[in-house]
Amino acid sequence: MQVWAIEEAVLARWQPRIRARRRARAEAEGFVFHTRARFGFAAPTGSSDDPRVRWTTQDLPGEVARELFAA
Repeated sequence: MQVWAIEEAVLARWQPRIRARRRARAEAEGFVFHTRARFGFAAPTGSSDDPRVRWTTQDLPGEVARELFAA
C-alpha cells in the first residue's frame, strides 16, 4: 500500500464528529480565511514593481463555506 493511500484512509476516519461539528459551525457562522499571496503592482519609474508576498485575512460568510464543502 502506498503512503498516499494510507494518509487518505486515516484522514477519512479521523475524528468524524469533530469534523462534522466544525463544518456545521463554519456553514452557520462563517469562518476566517488566512493565507499568503504574491501581489504585483504598477510602480512609478525608478522604483521596483516586483511582486511581493503579502498575508491576507478575510472573514467569509457561511454561504462561502457551503460552496467550498460542495466543491
